[in-house]
Amino acid sequence: MPDEIRNPETPLTPPKREGQPFEIPVLPLQNTTLFPDTMVPLAVGRPASIAAVEAALASEEKLIGCISVRPEKTADEDTKPADLFEVGTLVMIKRMEHVEDTLHLIVQGTERIRLMAWEQTEPFLRARAGPGLPLLHAEVHEHIDRDDGGGHHREARGGVVVLDGDHGRSQASRVCANYC
Repeated sequence: MPDEIRNPETPLTPPKREGQPFEIPVLPLQNTTLFPDTMVPLAVGRPASIAAVEAALASEEKLIGCISVRPEKTADEDTKPADLFEVGTLVMIKRMEHVEDTLHLIVQGTERIRLMAWEQTEPFLRARAGPGLPLLHAEVHEHIDRDDGGGHHREARGGVVVLDGDHGRSQASRVCANYC
């Protein structure tokens, strides 16, 4: 059966319905994690990654799934689905500049996504995705007792730990037990 030929005007990524699975080109991120509501520059140079970006740019929404590569994967070979985490970020490509053999992008994270199934691996990665798990936030307050030679004082430090899923709930409980 011949390969289906797509009209370039037809978006590869259908409009997303709230909570419904959708297909999306996937951009593997080496040593990077992109979060929702952040805007970051990315440089894309591998042929499969360039093809994924071009597929996203051909769609009306300009959306691509950015998924971090597992740390044990070596950078000298092409990324395969097993090399990627299952949760990532749906991003909108805001700007693209082609310089020599590299695409320079400005992308903005829109929401967390969870990969459900791989739809294709060649010429680029494409997956069926759905909404990611909600984030849990746990405030952390740490008190450090110090003696600076002039007397004893207590220094308070604070922060927010972001955790996800059921494992995150148990981690949040442990963080609060230790620091709250």
